[in-house]
Amino acid sequence: MKGVDDGRITAIVDQDAYQIGYQVIEDLVKASKGKKLDKTIPIDVKYVKAADLKANGVEKSKIKTTETDK
Repeated sequence: MKGVDDGRITAIVDQDAYQIGYQVIEDLVKASKGKKLDKTIPIDVKYVKAADLKANGVEKSKIKTTETDK
């Protein structure tokens, strides 16, 4: 986090990797059933200030699931 510490990085734009992965699986299921896929899938992004990067990382690390549809 040298760039944050020396002031070169003041914020980041963070994509929701969990949601990206979720949407990929949803589209794989649709495609396997012969359904039409959307040309674009909007994924929200979040502006994270440098001071909040560590806390944001901690929160993101909690996003997990152990459930699967049967």
